[in-house]
Amino acid sequence: MALVNNSDGRHGGGCSTGDEYVLFTIPFSHYNEHARWAMHSCEACEEGADASFGSFTERAYLVGIHAMSALSPIPELRARARAKNLTETPLLARVKRSSLGWWNTSEDLEVVAIDSWEVASKAANIRRVEPVSDNLKELLDNVVGPAARTIVYSHLLKDDAGDAAMCVFCLAPEISWWQRLLFSIKPFREQVRQRIHKGLVRSDAYVEKKRNQLDEALKELERMVDTQTHTFGIAKDGKPTPALIALASVTAPLVCPPEFSIPFYGRNVFDLQGLPPLMREDVLRYRETRIGQVCMETYRKHRLDYATPCTGKL
Repeated sequence: MALVNNSDGRHGGGCSTGDEYVLFTIPFSHYNEHARWAMHSCEACEEGADASFGSFTERAYLVGIHAMSALSPIPELRARARAKNLTETPLLARVKRSSLGWWNTSEDLEVVAIDSWEVASKAANIRRVEPVSDNLKELLDNVVGPAARTIVYSHLLKDDAGDAAMCVFCLAPEISWWQRLLFSIKPFREQVRQRIHKGLVRSDAYVEKKRNQLDEALKELERMVDTQTHTFGIAKDGKPTPALIALASVTAPLVCPPEFSIPFYGRNVFDLQGLPPLMREDVLRYRETRIGQVCMETYRKHRLDYATPCTGKL
């Protein structure tokens, strides 16, 4: 089924029935990509399933700005922040509209899932396939995902080369104008960078600790992939299993597959030549690992099957 690319940030295959879903994201986050891919995998699902789950609107916030939702110019996000104190992404909501006439339509959001694992679990149920196991989820969520985030940010937050690389995907035209305006103000951007560094990078010793933890986790993942081939393969619906989607999504920042950013940006914004030199060395090294190869191959063969470029401007 061919997908459509609508100006309102909608991903989908022309499904107009059922509930309408909104996925709030940081567009380049690996956990947000996990949720996005899980929802894309529900496209063209079996008859009788919630077909609209694969047809959704993505509303993207830049890192740092995503935590300012109580100050957002978007009324629905301000209300969500006040009512639920939910400022993290991904966050999935169902839209409930009530019409008072052609001149007035109100919109309420009902929170459906508050992280990528909840989104992926719902997607697995819709596809009627085996969900991600607790062991794999624990390894990816507690070790691999945080380590990948720390390592990548240790490069992006280090110097002017890292700042320039961040500006490529933070100041891209696919991002809404008001967020680009905020992020283009260097003092604001520096404040965001400092906060991220304090929370996620901390020190060289902390980064090295995360690297060591990641190396051990990749060995365990390699063992799992080699001994559980049915788990990390193609499901009965012809799409990657939830386990394979999770593995590829969460490890993607380490190897920067060319297809990683295409579902949102429509192009590769993580081109190797645009990355800081030390980050480029890391990417090439991780691509040589068994898990890096699995990630690259999964993206190359399957990521764009049910995803076309779609911007989520607000």
